[in-house]
Amino acid sequence: ISDSKTLVDDAASILLQYQSGELTPIQFKQEIINKVLLGGLFPGTVVGIAGSSGHGKTTLMQGLESDILNESLKPNCKDYMILKNNYEMSVFKLFLRSLKVGLRKKVAHLLSEEFTNEEKILFESIKAQESDPRIKYFENPTDPETWFKVVEQFIVQNSHVKHLVITIDHIALVQSTMAGKKDGIDTMIERINY
Repeated sequence: ISDSKTLVDDAASILLQYQSGELTPIQFKQEIINKVLLGGLFPGTVVGIAGSSGHGKTTLMQGLESDILNESLKPNCKDYMILKNNYEMSVFKLFLRSLKVGLRKKVAHLLSEEFTNEEKILFESIKAQESDPRIKYFENPTDPETWFKVVEQFIVQNSHVKHLVITIDHIALVQSTMAGKKDGIDTMIERINY
């Protein structure tokens, strides 16, 4: 049990740090996202993106991840980091998606046609953005306990980072526990909220 004065004093101190600009939430290009998140993405916030298969959840998340490290949107994001837990799509497929959007070409054309000189420049730019050293991957789905241990260790190793964002796509692909798939997902959600 904690004393209310201590907790409220801490909350007031944090508020003043936001007002002074010492602390800032992560902001996104889509103002509706900032509005829904009450001003942006704050430390300790857990956000779920839900929807039917094929309705753009991964595409939306790719855009948000890109915004997090966008220096023109957020000049002080040099000390931000993203840990991407991509269970549904390989880095190759995600890279193809980024190229598809950036080059405005169909994936079939990306795979079969050589780039023009102009496209080569865009390709290199997208490649540099996607291989940013502030992006880390944990691609193999594991059981919730192993995931938590690995991620907890990663957080401790990167405690110097101003904002560390962890994304998971797709939580339903976490490995089952001895009690079954539903227990695996429930345990994973519990660990995320820890």
